[in-house]
Amino acid sequence: MNKTQHIPTYKKVAKRLGLSVKELKKGGDFSKALYIRGNGRILLLAPRETGFYPDTHRWFTVLANSKILSQQVLKDLGYNIIASRYFDTDQTTRTQLITDLKKVSQFPVVVKPEVGNKGRGIVIATNTRELLGYGKELFSQKRHFMVQKLTFGTEYRVLMINKKVYVVHAKEFPHVTGDGTHSLDQLLKPIANETINNQFLTLYLEENDLTRDSVIEHNKKIPYNFTRKGSFSYYESTRIPQSVAKWAIQLGEQLCSTTIGIDVFIPDDFTDHAQYKIIEINASPGFGYLRDRYKDAALVEQICEDVLRAHFHLS
Repeated sequence: MNKTQHIPTYKKVAKRLGLSVKELKKGGDFSKALYIRGNGRILLLAPRETGFYPDTHRWFTVLANSKILSQQVLKDLGYNIIASRYFDTDQTTRTQLITDLKKVSQFPVVVKPEVGNKGRGIVIATNTRELLGYGKELFSQKRHFMVQKLTFGTEYRVLMINKKVYVVHAKEFPHVTGDGTHSLDQLLKPIANETINNQFLTLYLEENDLTRDSVIEHNKKIPYNFTRKGSFSYYESTRIPQSVAKWAIQLGEQLCSTTIGIDVFIPDDFTDHAQYKIIEINASPGFGYLRDRYKDAALVEQICEDVLRAHFHLS
């Protein structure tokens, strides 16, 4: 059960609160579920499954797990989203799909399957030939997908649980930092090859007139993968910007959800809500990584305790 980071903390906190805690067999890849009981109520938590937050409605999970569906709803509600083109493989022929893909004229673009999976299945197309190749592959698999312009804005993750924003942190591309002495190839050597997206890296280098042999100037960041990770450039859990919290709570109210993870581009001026641009939403955002990446174990325990107290009606 330790393979999902929030589970051990829930177990620890539930016991501390005097709740009954058992591990039950459930079958599947992960054979146990955490069964918590108290005050005439129960809560089941299972690794790699929804259910981190008992107040999340099933329909909202369906909405958040579909990039296409969620973007359409967010746009209808008046929120800025990344401009996207949707391709429903059930509603088109292969010939029509090819015709529509050829209309995409601005590159590079990011191609995302409809159902998200932590960045897997997302590719970059730098020209029509690459876009057609992946589009045909997704069509043969009957997987719906969307095409978006590659964007390099400042991304943040906003985590709201039970109408409270717990953390706001930046997300950035994995990168190496120049020292003014070593070439990019030398800087990349300590990194496992499977983490480097050569297509993305080549594109970045071409746009910045660099090569792998270039000596990277001191403190210059060179991104090598387009799947962003939590960044140390901004992390706040005790002084949440009120403008961000207000915006997130309003979004949750409009989506009829008290709990939501939001990936969003935010300008330097946090108060300028008109410039916020939503990337995607998540109905069951993880939070165990806050302990491991940001060393904020206290916040992880606080989230678990607040969720359990609310669910079991504890004072």
